[in-house]
Amino acid sequence: MDINLYFMNLKFLAFLVFFSINFFLFSQTNDKPVYVRNDIASYTSSMWLMTSITYERKLFSKGIIWAGTGFSYCFVDKKLGIPIDLTFVTGKNKNHVDFGPFLNISLNGNIYENIVGLKVGYRYHDFIKNGLMLRGGIEMFRKKNWDDDYMTSIPGISPYFSIGYSF
Repeated sequence: MDINLYFMNLKFLAFLVFFSINFFLFSQTNDKPVYVRNDIASYTSSMWLMTSITYERKLFSKGIIWAGTGFSYCFVDKKLGIPIDLTFVTGKNKNHVDFGPFLNISLNGNIYENIVGLKVGYRYHDFIKNGLMLRGGIEMFRKKNWDDDYMTSIPGISPYFSIGYSF
């Protein structure tokens, strides 16, 4: 048998086998909704004109507790910081109340600064599908500065606004 004829018969046989096999494709069923677990948001506060980019992750499947971190910048003090927050979310459908503690840590030269506080606000967020996330509210805080020689503490209250994308 000629070698070319042998490979031609193999190709023809492979062609027949390929088209005789049935292919089944299964899609995801919609029995249960797919819940979002992450969001990225731009957060702006009137507290010393601070802005930050944060990433939040849902800690439990119910979506009640979210934890977040990111990078912040204060335009008045010209400092970079690291915000850390824990948010408790209650509500139904897309309208929620969120509240929780936050911490912002920054170091500028030999001055260590942190801002601790509690924020309470409104959250527009659809937990079932990806999309827009909006927040706004009030934060009560205490700003503390540590130097080599002294510590200062400044209490305050400030409105905040956040817009982001959940996925």
